[in-house]
Amino acid sequence: MGTMSPVTTGTITGALANAAMGWAGRWSEPAVRGRVAECVLDHIACVCEGADSQQARYPKWIADCQFKGACATAVGGESLPAALAAYCNGQAANAIDYDDTLVGHPGAAVIAAAVAAGESANASLGRVMAGICAGYDVHYALTAAGWPSRARSSLVRGIGVWESVAAAVAVAIVWQLSEAQVVAAVNLAAVHAVPPYVAKWYERPVPSVKNNLGWAALGAIWAVEAVMEGSCGIANALDGPQGFFRIAGSDRWQWPPGIEAGTPAVMKVAFKRFPACWHIQEYLGAVSAVVGEEIEERATVRVDCAVPPSLMRFLDYRPTTPADVAFSLPCTIALVVVGAKRGVYWSDPAVFESSAFRAIVAQSKYRRGRTGRIQVRVDGRATEPVRVPEPDYWNPAPWGLSSAEVRAKYEALVTARVGGEVARGAAECLTSASATGGLGPLVRVLRDRRLQVRGG
Repeated sequence: MGTMSPVTTGTITGALANAAMGWAGRWSEPAVRGRVAECVLDHIACVCEGADSQQARYPKWIADCQFKGACATAVGGESLPAALAAYCNGQAANAIDYDDTLVGHPGAAVIAAAVAAGESANASLGRVMAGICAGYDVHYALTAAGWPSRARSSLVRGIGVWESVAAAVAVAIVWQLSEAQVVAAVNLAAVHAVPPYVAKWYERPVPSVKNNLGWAALGAIWAVEAVMEGSCGIANALDGPQGFFRIAGSDRWQWPPGIEAGTPAVMKVAFKRFPACWHIQEYLGAVSAVVGEEIEERATVRVDCAVPPSLMRFLDYRPTTPADVAFSLPCTIALVVVGAKRGVYWSDPAVFESSAFRAIVAQSKYRRGRTGRIQVRVDGRATEPVRVPEPDYWNPAPWGLSSAEVRAKYEALVTARVGGEVARGAAECLTSASATGGLGPLVRVLRDRRLQVRGG
């Protein structure tokens, strides 16, 4: 932990910057470094898979047509300014809702921004991993400090807002800015942050930009670049009764005591088994455990599902856009039952038109209950009802993929698209004993032309 300096004493904004300098140093602890590597592997896998989604096409069009310059790599091989590369990769990572989760989606913005910043500065892998480690901690601390009351969260949520600040800190660490400059980056990132989600965002269709986390990554780099040119933002943006938590939509602000020395946030992050919202992962897992991989060959399948009131918004039957799929429990359960390949194929219209998919949706029943419960009937035979637990939102790691499963997900999504040699090179780079080398193996994955977005 760094010591408090005159620059940072007395304000939460300063305390955050000071803590971030210490958090960055924890990346080299073996367990933390291993977890950061898994975060990056999962992120790259989601970028590669999400790049082929309809949701990723608009940001790539914006970057390709409207901007010039080349110092970082967007997925598919385009050389762009660092901010635009981060924009494309952040959007692709979150496009199909397959990216990591920890009270939000920290990885999409933080890793996209840190990798683009690192490539543009020819930074070492160690510096980039330090920035990522700090970025996750900043995101977790700010989310905890500004977590709204239940009544307020039903109206406004700061999804994407805190990611902007966290990604800016990650970039500042990668570019080796001073603590005073980190403070300035936090203050300026607040101006670049996306608006908080409101209840309107839960209606359908879901915005094609999803949580707009690519913009959070882009804004983070722009904020740090502006700081390096002498710009300033809101003074002590996080402090006072009108602090940034108001912009994030919260009605509460309390810095968590002792969080500076707590467990690194990357150790709490969860990696998803299914390309769907975290709130419905356990339902999909319960169905998957029953039906296995051969269910599409069976005659009839019916799923009876009860969800608590808080999840009723996930019971929309027919998605109207590809982005809606990740938020429809009937749709995603049917995809699990028919054995649809996990990834961008979950939004393939051809799957929704299949007779097997339609039959499962038509025969299954969904209702409101006091708790989550799932029962599956296959050829008329009913399984025992399964109570669906509610994962710990603040420490979801035990409910997510294991280390071996993260590797398997990476290999399934990345190797199939760029080949084994390129995919292995990136994985070995992240897990090797030395972190003094550059980002070349990671960039080679992003640069592979087989990942280019198709269509318009």
